[in-house]
Amino acid sequence: MLYSLYERSKTWSELIFEFQINPKSLRDHLYFLIESGLVRKKKDVGFELTDAATGFIETSLEELISTAEKAAEIAR
Repeated sequence: MLYSLYERSKTWSELIFEFQINPKSLRDHLYFLIESGLVRKKKDVGFELTDAATGFIETSLEELISTAEKAAEIAR
């Protein structure tokens, strides 16, 4: 869900459709992410990542790319 929201903010309906999840499960997941400080509710628009979540994802992606580049070098 975090990577999905990293692409762009999403509405409740978009998240339900994308993840094929029942409303109670989605509410529970979003509540956990909001309480963890990773997601925030936008007024009348849906949900978006906080700066902390965006930083976490960008750092993770950088590490993943670096690891893949090192693996490619070793494979040569």
